[in-house]
Amino acid sequence: MPPVSAIIPTRDRPDLLADCLATLGAGGPSPALCEVLVIDDGSEVDLGPAVAEAASGGLPVRLERQAAGGLNVARNHGATLARGEILAYLDDDTYVGPGWADALAAGFSQTGADGVGGRIVLHFEGPVPPWLSPALRNYLSEFDLGDAPRWLDTTQLPYGANFAISRQTWSALDGFRPGLDRIGDSLMS
Repeated sequence: MPPVSAIIPTRDRPDLLADCLATLGAGGPSPALCEVLVIDDGSEVDLGPAVAEAASGGLPVRLERQAAGGLNVARNHGATLARGEILAYLDDDTYVGPGWADALAAGFSQTGADGVGGRIVLHFEGPVPPWLSPALRNYLSEFDLGDAPRWLDTTQLPYGANFAISRQTWSALDGFRPGLDRIGDSLMS
């Protein structure tokens, strides 16, 4: 199985980050997971304790800081530091299930794909508002195409909360475009 580097860009959200890291370390790290890189994009709060707590549980995690540059700059920074053949990206508020990294690695090995995306199920702390229709949930990054693996076309692109790209493809594309990012109140993606 190709080694997976999990890359988590984050800023000023230590509690969410701690929960994300806890799911990555639950039950011990997956065999395919060679490292977790937390890329701190100019936080004003200390993310060190959340990362140290995860590391104390055996998760191979390290914190790397950068000046605030945005999500795609952080993604690219993580890719340049990563050791894995697979660059797997998570949002800091994402929870993963057991075997997440192994499933990604298997997806690459079995298909030869350049990228792999995974299911994203929304977790609501209360009742789902009646106005939040399934069609509107994609704005919250909900992504669920069922259990069977499938090839995606340009109308079914996975969201950044749970996707992976091969290092070779990332290099060939020259990384992520920094201009396609949240800028003020505008979200270009």
